[in-house]
Amino acid sequence: MGGSGVSGGTPGFAGADGGLIGRDAELSRLRGLVDPLPVDSSVLVLLGEAGMGKTVLLAEVVARARESGMTVLSAAGRESERVLAFAGLHQLLRPVLARVADLPSRQGEALLGALALAEEPVPPDALLTGMAVLTLLSAVTEAGPLLVVADDAQWLDYGSLTTLAFAARRLAAEPVTLLVAARGTVPPAALDRGFPELMLRPLSDLDAGRLLDAQPASPRGRARAQVLAEAAGNPMALVELARIITTDPAAGRRWAAEPLRPTDRLAAIAAADFAALPAASRGALLLAAVADTSDLASVGLPGFSAEALAPAEAAGLVRVDTSGPRFTHPLVRSAIYHAVPFAERAAAHRRIAEAMRDHPDRYAWHLAAAALGPDESVAALLEETAGLAQRRGGTVAAARAMERAAELSPDVPDQARRLLAAATLAEVADQSDWIQDLAARVLTLSQDPVQRILARGYIGWALSWSSRHADALATLLAVATEAAAEGLASAAWSFVALAATVAYQTGAEGDREAVLNVLRRLEEPAAGESAQEPAPATEVLLWPHSCLEPFRHRSGMVASLRKVAAGPVDDIATLGAAAWLLDESETAIRLLREALRRLRSEGVRGHSGATAWARRPGPSGRRRSCVPAASARRRWPAPQAPCPDSAPSSARSSCSRAGALPMPRSPTGFSCPRGPSPRTCTGPTPSSGSRDDASYATWWTGKANRVRTRWAVRRSSRRARPRRPRST
Repeated sequence: MGGSGVSGGTPGFAGADGGLIGRDAELSRLRGLVDPLPVDSSVLVLLGEAGMGKTVLLAEVVARARESGMTVLSAAGRESERVLAFAGLHQLLRPVLARVADLPSRQGEALLGALALAEEPVPPDALLTGMAVLTLLSAVTEAGPLLVVADDAQWLDYGSLTTLAFAARRLAAEPVTLLVAARGTVPPAALDRGFPELMLRPLSDLDAGRLLDAQPASPRGRARAQVLAEAAGNPMALVELARIITTDPAAGRRWAAEPLRPTDRLAAIAAADFAALPAASRGALLLAAVADTSDLASVGLPGFSAEALAPAEAAGLVRVDTSGPRFTHPLVRSAIYHAVPFAERAAAHRRIAEAMRDHPDRYAWHLAAAALGPDESVAALLEETAGLAQRRGGTVAAARAMERAAELSPDVPDQARRLLAAATLAEVADQSDWIQDLAARVLTLSQDPVQRILARGYIGWALSWSSRHADALATLLAVATEAAAEGLASAAWSFVALAATVAYQTGAEGDREAVLNVLRRLEEPAAGESAQEPAPATEVLLWPHSCLEPFRHRSGMVASLRKVAAGPVDDIATLGAAAWLLDESETAIRLLREALRRLRSEGVRGHSGATAWARRPGPSGRRRSCVPAASARRRWPAPQAPCPDSAPSSARSSCSRAGALPMPRSPTGFSCPRGPSPRTCTGPTPSSGSRDDASYATWWTGKANRVRTRWAVRRSSRRARPRRPRST
């Protein structure tokens, strides 16, 4: 079938003169990026539906670049590796990893940590990882211009995509050309803003006819018209349908009886070719489709050999070389994977899992793919995988693992807990629809008031992030009131803080008054009731008032601000944001710079909260740590002692970052995630029915919401602020 991978083209797409039919303009633009040799950087995102020829065009550009003497680094996204943190980045940089030793030490450590190649655990740092990739690409250009190619980017993991986008935005004078190809009409996340795009459209009727005429056995008459109609200008469909109808003239009648999209028709053809193979070849090809990685060749699975794959290669389904088998197109791999019953796929997944025990993430995901129903042991493995991914900075990969772990959890409380953890981690991707879905599933599962409050809080955040201000405000104020009634003051304050941000953005007087009403109720403790949690810090109190009435009591707020800023501050970023709204610019800049310095020194990637959660003092003042114990078979990192409160910042940054995800538990108590491997937990564990678990949940929620507040302020600050009279 059609070509895949950037190492070679597909002859069926070419005319008699060897040129690609119907892609002259696109090919000219792409070749212009590498010939003549570039002297500065350029980026292009190539888009188009499956079969439009993206991979073929990339192969032509790669060939031209190599002829010109350019260095080429390439990677291709794999559907099965989308859940593996930085898998795409590892594939791309593998040929030049030896040069990481020449990078500045902190950059090199961050990059090796992200790629799981560091000897010791490294705190994740998105900035350092991105800078390391940028520095590494720049270093490669010392030998000449560089072409970086990423095919099937829709399947690259989020961490790899964001890191690549970070470097792409900062390429300047370096002679680096970045080409990214993705299926569809919309660029993948992180590459959807500010980069030039080239869309591949269906071939015109004239070019479609020329491509059909260029095939070894071109159909004629009614068969020709039927192929042209079925293919709808899709080059790969034209080639494959022409081949089928030439060898099986009756195929046209089946097509008329079963209308399908070109891509679905191609998948059906691949499935039919697969079914015609000998049993041994089908077995080997199924293993290749299930593994979806070239590393399978080195594992040594019985029945997986070049001899077994030879009939599949002859049928044009795969290409086999020293690096292993490669499917001729992702559609082929998908068609073969779904062409067999689930039981056969599950058996193949289990075989590959056993062969990949030394790769914890792949091991867990293959077992998960083989699970038909709930399985706590596999869910726990995925939870551990999420911890490993998060410690490397792959928070989106961690979120996907937690979501799948929830789906495999037999117990409803664990399902809800893991879904909340997934929502917590998913925020880094700013995918509000995903977070809303996760939170909504918690609401259908759990009757626990703490979990329901947190879930509704996430829905409120997602609504605010998608600019649905009215719905967001109603949700946040309702959940803040409910949290206060449950005695969860810190959660209530965090929701009011976000609601205040929404009201600041809308500028509507009614919104401001609605938030102020809830705010005043929070500030008035109920008579005869003792507070279950300490009063919020001054910086927490300042923030909503700064949003809602920055000039009414400005002198008093500024005095409080300066007093608090002069001493130790728990949430320095919130205080800095409040100072900005109060027009205390110098104080705001100083505080926010210090907040940024602290975040970087602690190695916190974005707002994942892993480090803060692991280091948060428990009721007795001791640090909590929950890390997987050592296991030689799975290569887990050895557990480390919790960080003492007295340790300096530089020492604490090397303490255990822990596998402890910010996972709120139900009131039965906070404990380590259950799993089959030995675990070590330190720090107090509340007894059944304790509200300390709620304080953990609300503490993190408050922390996360305050970070969201800073984002919202940054976003709103881009808009012109109205001039208002200044009063003291």
